[in-house]
Formats: sequence, structure tokens, C-alpha cells
Amino acid sequence: MRAIFLHIILPIILASTMSCSNDDDSNPQKNILGTWELIRYEDSSGNVTDSPEGEKPVVMTFDESGIEGTSGNNQIVGSYSLDSRNITFSGFSKTELPETEWDRKFSDELSEAQVGNDIVMSYSFNDGLLIFGYSDGKKMVFEKI
Repeated sequence: MRAIFLHIILPIILASTMSCSNDDDSNPQKNILGTWELIRYEDSSGNVTDSPEGEKPVVMTFDESGIEGTSGNNQIVGSYSLDSRNITFSGFSKTELPETEWDRKFSDELSEAQVGNDIVMSYSFNDGLLIFGYSDGKKMVFEKI
């Protein structure tokens, strides 16, 4: 009976638990490609700030050569690199047109993740969302569009 468990049942149990995750972090470089819209912020206490209705969104497009996008009235450009846990934005810049409230919050939150000249955050994928973590439990949540 023990031999049956070790050779048949145990591998089935292991295979089923490994495939039940909602996360798809198996190929982050492939998963991040495309256009993502910032839909909310979450602070370390679980408080949520949703994207305000009627304001221009924060949108970032990731491709093999870097990122570009819009933040309110401003254009975003830069490069990024991924390791197994963190995303690092280098040469990240945006134009300096008058900011919307959502754009200003985006700028303020990015400054909390700044390390030298780079912006460094953890990242994960969960149920079709891209989640950046930074500054003691804060999160930016993006949805692919």
C-alpha cells in the first residue's frame, strides 16, 4: 500500500497542487508585455484608492525595448529590467505638463520607490493583474487593456 502511495498517489497530489495557482509568474518577461492601466492603489492597511472617474488614466506599454505611456496629461518613457522578484525602471521620465490628481499621486508614489536614479519595486501577476509592491506594503495595481 505504501508503494502505491509513493509511486502513484503522491505524484498526482503534487502535480495538482503545483497547477492550482492563480499566479502566472512562469515567464514574467512575456507576461508583462502589452499595455496596462493603473486601476488602484492599496496601502499597507488595506485601504484602496481607485482610479477617479473622468480623469485621464495612467497607462504604460511594455515591450522588449522599454516602456512608454501616459500619466494624465504627460508622456512616460524609460527602460525596465526584471529579475525574479523586482522590476527596475531606469531612465524613467515624463513630460511636465500640468498634472491631474491621479497623475500627481502616481508621481508621488513612484518617488517612494526611488533608489538612486532608478525606481525599484517588487512585482507579481495575479488573476490578470500586474501588481507593483513598494514602500512597506503599498501596491499599485494595473489591469491589462
